Amino acid sequence: MKNKYVIMAASLLISISTFAQKEQIKAAEKALKNSNAVEAKKILTDAEPLIANATEEEKAQFYSVKGNVYLQLAKSNVDSGKNYSEALKAYQVVFDTEKKSGKSKYSKPAEVQKLLVINGLKSAAYEDYKNKNFKGASDKYYELYQSDNTQTDFLYNASNAALGAKEYDLALTYLEELKRINYSGETTYFIAVSKVNGREDFYSTKKERDAAVSLGTHEKPTDELVPSKRGEIYRNIALILIQKGQIEEAKKAIQEARIANPNDDSLILSEADLYLKTKDIDTYKKLITEVLEKNPNNFELIFNLGVVSYTNKDFVNAEKYYLRVIELNPNYANAYFNMSALKIDQATTMLDNMNKLSTSAADNKKYDAMKKERDALLVVIQGYLEKTIALDDSNIDAKQALVTVYNALEMSAKAKALKENIKAQESKQ
Repeated sequence: MKNKYVIMAASLLISISTFAQKEQIKAAEKALKNSNAVEAKKILTDAEPLIANATEEEKAQFYSVKGNVYLQLAKSNVDSGKNYSEALKAYQVVFDTEKKSGKSKYSKPAEVQKLLVINGLKSAAYEDYKNKNFKGASDKYYELYQSDNTQTDFLYNASNAALGAKEYDLALTYLEELKRINYSGETTYFIAVSKVNGREDFYSTKKERDAAVSLGTHEKPTDELVPSKRGEIYRNIALILIQKGQIEEAKKAIQEARIANPNDDSLILSEADLYLKTKDIDTYKKLITEVLEKNPNNFELIFNLGVVSYTNKDFVNAEKYYLRVIELNPNYANAYFNMSALKIDQATTMLDNMNKLSTSAADNKKYDAMKKERDALLVVIQGYLEKTIALDDSNIDAKQALVTVYNALEMSAKAKALKENIKAQESKQ
């Protein structure tokens, strides 16, 4: 008889607990409806320990409300990044819970809310990256990838942000995952310029872009091929391994990548870059020769050779490759821009040497000669930058560099006009 009372008491406690849960969920829903997400969060936090004894339906309801609370907090700019993340976790519990029970009462509305969370989290990740909060950006991009592992671009973004944060072990984990799934990132952007604000809009398909042009809302349709990122991925893996002192592992990683992707020429560049960094110049030259033998007129590949050479301070070859690109494709804006960067480095070095001179008559004479030489170089830089902008008017970096050149050449009217152009362009962004 005594045991029966114990069982009845336990049942009564569970019944009271269940009633309390329902009341707290209702109270949280009411607070949320009244736009008091902070109060709703407090109610749910107090109620959460009781959820272990809840039914599957009550659990799904609880986490559905919890997701909505965190979503409203995020949309109200209250610690947005963290709250979007918490909302995403809560909705995932809803999906997992109802998947077990075979129901979808709370999953369907949660799917709609999840889209808002995804968009918010993407924006928060982008803002973090833009503001150089690379660790925050990396965490958010990885969370986006975890929420839908078909969206592999998020994993790539997470790896880049982790590198920016100098979280090399974390970056290596993400890069190894990209390697495992054989991510390339190769795609085509379908672009058209909005007639309303002059911005470039990107479309997922050519059909959508062409439809916007046909409707008259957009103009100047262009296609932009995004090359494979495998070379970059394996190069970053190798660079991290080099930093960790694992040189042979780095070489092995690149060689494995080339075997797995024999037609990806960017991997040869990555291997060449690796040998250049380890000062194995003979192997570097051999690999560069291999690239050029395979694609003697591939201007994008030759441009990449220029970038690799410039990055490793091989300025003579960098200039040679950029000039070859201009010869093959006179309309390739990036080649002119990178040539200007090369020449700006030279001009900066010349200025440093000029500033080291004394005020003696002999040094004043040297200074005048060096200034004349530097001014002639600045005119060359001016030409490269003006050509860059003529081909790509959206390149603000080129315009800002050109303002500096104009000022150095005492072309104040041109500098002032270009500054106004930059200001107008930035106001549209």
